[in-house]
Amino acid sequence: FDKFASAGPVLSIRVCRDMITRRSLGYAYINFQEPADAERALDTMKFDLLRGRRLRIIWSQRDPALRKSDVGYVFIKNLDKNIDNKSLYDTLSAASCVSK
Repeated sequence: FDKFASAGPVLSIRVCRDMITRRSLGYAYINFQEPADAERALDTMKFDLLRGRRLRIIWSQRDPALRKSDVGYVFIKNLDKNIDNKSLYDTLSAASCVSK
């Protein structure tokens, strides 16, 4: 909670869990009081470490119709072991392939 509160007032955090084991699924939804605070978290915390793991922060899209728009996600595999999240992001951003 404290990590994200540094971007602005947090209204709620929901950690998604397996329904049977109650173990974390590795992602959460965070609601900020102001959209500008969410934007700040997106801009300043991307690739920060949290408990030894890199954060991947994206906007949540609750509307199923909009999730099926022309925007999509790509899975990239077989990357060289020297490539980390930040270097891949920087490379794709330079080619205008990545949006916030």
